[in-house]
Amino acid sequence: MYSTAAQRLALTLLLIAAPLTATAAAPITAYTNFAKYETVNVSPHGTYLAITRRESEHELLTVLTLPDLKLAGQTHFGNLMDIERIEWASDKRLLVQPTRRFPGYTAAKLPTGEIIGIDADMKNGELLFGYAAGNLQTGTHVKQRESINAPARLLATLPDDPNTVLIQTYGYSIKGDFNAVYRMNVNTGSLKRVALSPIRDGEFVTDFEHRVAWVHGYDGEGNNVVYRRNTASSTWKQIPTTGKRGDGSLTPLAPWSRNGEFLALDNRDASTTGVFVISTENDSAKMLFRNAEVDAGEPRLDPTGKPWMFVYDDHYPAYWYPDPGHPLAQAHQWLRSQFRGTSVDISSMTDDMQFAVARVSSPLIPLTFFYVDLKNRELLHQLNAFPDLQVQDLADVEPIEVKARDGLAIRGLLTVPAVNGKKNLPMIVMIHGGPHGISDKWGFDNEAQLFASRGYAVLQVNYRGSSGRGRNFQHAGYQRWGREMQDDVTDAVKWAIRDGVADAKRICIFGASYGAYSALTGAFREPDLFRCAVGMAGVYDLTLMYDEGDIQTVKSGVNYLKEALGTDRAELERRSPVYNADKIHAAVLLLHGKSDERAPIEHATRMRTALEKAGNPPEWVTEWGEGHGFFDEANRAAAYQRIMDFFAKHLGAAPAPPP
Repeated sequence: MYSTAAQRLALTLLLIAAPLTATAAAPITAYTNFAKYETVNVSPHGTYLAITRRESEHELLTVLTLPDLKLAGQTHFGNLMDIERIEWASDKRLLVQPTRRFPGYTAAKLPTGEIIGIDADMKNGELLFGYAAGNLQTGTHVKQRESINAPARLLATLPDDPNTVLIQTYGYSIKGDFNAVYRMNVNTGSLKRVALSPIRDGEFVTDFEHRVAWVHGYDGEGNNVVYRRNTASSTWKQIPTTGKRGDGSLTPLAPWSRNGEFLALDNRDASTTGVFVISTENDSAKMLFRNAEVDAGEPRLDPTGKPWMFVYDDHYPAYWYPDPGHPLAQAHQWLRSQFRGTSVDISSMTDDMQFAVARVSSPLIPLTFFYVDLKNRELLHQLNAFPDLQVQDLADVEPIEVKARDGLAIRGLLTVPAVNGKKNLPMIVMIHGGPHGISDKWGFDNEAQLFASRGYAVLQVNYRGSSGRGRNFQHAGYQRWGREMQDDVTDAVKWAIRDGVADAKRICIFGASYGAYSALTGAFREPDLFRCAVGMAGVYDLTLMYDEGDIQTVKSGVNYLKEALGTDRAELERRSPVYNADKIHAAVLLLHGKSDERAPIEHATRMRTALEKAGNPPEWVTEWGEGHGFFDEANRAAAYQRIMDFFAKHLGAAPAPPP
């Protein structure tokens, strides 16, 4: 199964300290703590390896020399700042996009759109772009610059000019309300605008020459619009799309040929999204790839900007190579042969594509980074992102597909703990948030693995409205919250009972955000199916979503609410747990952050009051400073300990894993 070189590393990964006898389950913190390593990037010429890693309260930026792995430099940006993204601007200069903790939040750190430049040896740190330049803590070796009231992201590096990159600014940018593209000097932060979006929230795409070539997005009514740029005149031309909201969209991705052709995702003529070549001569679209059941995913680009792979999910991770002979496509196929039954991605590479960083994971292998010699087919170094978890702490995951009561095929995942028999188990039904544009995917899920490690089967359901199954499947969930979307969950639970996996008398439903709404909705719609229900950061009163929270503060958010929920107040009340608390027989645990802006805590307080009036007072956990979820590691561990105690109380003791 493995080559000699790969085998040594794979066995190290899979069998670290594998015990000969049964051991106690790993502590909750092994599952709830964030990844120790989050990003590993190789520099363009293979001189350095940049790593972001978490140590105590800080996220460290560490740079090692290659191939000897000696320390070139290391820093952090203070207790209030972490790292969202790092990219090499050149072989010695890094660009860092941070997250910040803001007043009123003790735990959550939010992306700010700032850009910091710093050398590999951690010298010459400079805040190149950002709105809060004067707030950086001392001791970070980052110079201050004038504040700029706009967020930005890196759009493209310029190999022919290592001192300059392209950045895209958002929203209320420095020259107005429309998104724009600037050339930015990576040493001084000086800016020169090169393009202004013809639509307010346009996303830019560059060609092989790193010129702005396309912009795409949505107009004020939510209709898909796409513009092509004339590079000679710098003018924009709108190309034909359906235009009508909900009738599919065209999304330019990356250049395809030197004659101006672009690859795009397109679902205007079918439900699922396919990969198309768009001609710049006549704007015609030619299909290269489409799966009839699931959407094509985002592309992976080589150093020239050309797509070499698309990743999509068809029960398991799947891959399509536009050119199977591309060196990265061939290298990826070799990596897949070394790690069968895993998800494999190449996330960073040198300009000559000889060396790369590969990300490997599966339900039984938490995220692991490998530094790889692609030319000689050798695995050189590895970093385990969750070093406290070993193979005996994890459970396998099986994709499932069941028929809903109306005949629609519903997919999901079943995690079964390593216990004797594997039948008639207590089960946790774990509902993903979103709900639209999100789905549960096969792979390592720390929540599901935590529950399974304590002996519970875990059922995850990609109900209608979830992403990845085509726009018809996603649209089937619009205005079906608490109705057919909830029926899909119920039907999957009843399948698990019929199949013998779940004990019908020991089932609890759990979720966060929309998942919490679904958990409490399931409890009132199916009062005899669930023994207990847990909601974290939930929305429980659909009418309140139009009045409170950050979704309804922008026009696009209001349009989303109208599309997803509808506007009939009486109907929204009928589908809200707050107005149906008297129907809930299950024991309830509510957890909520007091600084939640997406789902304000009033949702939880209304739910608690309604349950108390119904004679079913819930257990209650709140935290100051936590937002839409629990982000402080101590708070997370305490919250999940409370959840596990709640499960044990109401579902009884779960079976222990065998020796």
